[in-house]
Amino acid sequence: RSSIPMLARVDETNGDWIVYVGTRDAPSTDATGGLDVFKFPSPKTIGGGISRVDENSRKTYSGALSTPLDLTYEPNTGYVWMVTGSSLLYWTDDQDSLRYPLSTNGLTGSGFTSIDVDSRGNLWVGTSTQGAYRLTPRETNPDTLSVLHFTTRQGLLSDKVQDVAVDSKLG
Repeated sequence: RSSIPMLARVDETNGDWIVYVGTRDAPSTDATGGLDVFKFPSPKTIGGGISRVDENSRKTYSGALSTPLDLTYEPNTGYVWMVTGSSLLYWTDDQDSLRYPLSTNGLTGSGFTSIDVDSRGNLWVGTSTQGAYRLTPRETNPDTLSVLHFTTRQGLLSDKVQDVAVDSKLG
């Protein structure tokens, strides 16, 4: 049984909560997927509970050919990045659907398992059989990513990476 990823953050401009939830159209990871985005006032301003969140606070964005497996938020660009088993996608507030990056030369195969972002805006993507990738958005076009691949040849203990996490203080 697979789980659906969820990510939450506080909007620094007004204190609202924003919750991102990966979705799927059927009970299979092969099902098409999307992203639900909930925006609502801080629970302390609405009586202390999130059960009172208005249904109109949710917006749904589609476009993933399969179910999102993991999400991360990149605060410098405002992008929400996600991986499915076979693809990398992103979304920003000004989009009406999920998008695939224009260029990811060097990101091969499939079997993506996880994603996280470091303090420099690099994305780290784990795979089920091919190690990990570091994806760096180009400053001139964040839709174009430079790719660096890490496997056991570069020092990983295994080419099977179930999850990636970045230490926010040490990088």
